[in-house]
Amino acid sequence: MKIKVFFDTNILIDVLMEDRPMTEISNKIFQTVLSNKAEGVLVAQSFVDASYMYLRKNPGGYDKFRDFVAKLCNFFNIHYIDTFAINYACRQDSGDFEDDAMYYVARSSFCDVIVTSDKHFKERHQGEDPNIQIMTPEEFVAKITVS
Repeated sequence: MKIKVFFDTNILIDVLMEDRPMTEISNKIFQTVLSNKAEGVLVAQSFVDASYMYLRKNPGGYDKFRDFVAKLCNFFNIHYIDTFAINYACRQDSGDFEDDAMYYVARSSFCDVIVTSDKHFKERHQGEDPNIQIMTPEEFVAKITVS
């Protein structure tokens, strides 16, 4: 059975923005989904956030961004932040509403792993659900390399 992996927004941005320190490793992680070795989950809001960052830096890059998103939609499950995720985030006291909403989506999507380069995400939610591991990109690459 394939591992189901939730990708935090920062991983999507790392793949899209080629000059970021985590671009190479994030691309390796995405390849696990593109090569059908893992099932990938992204949140629709992540595309909106990524478009803002990408198009601000690349004002003429709309077509490239749109093609990138269309390709990912063929390989990734796209979920959304719903009322339940918002209510969950409202009940948390972590100080990061977006992370709380993302965690809820990953949990309610029955993901096995959340990959994020946000060290605070891991600090806030690791161990909350024994069925979900929260990993940095490096930890995930090490795991899939060993498997």
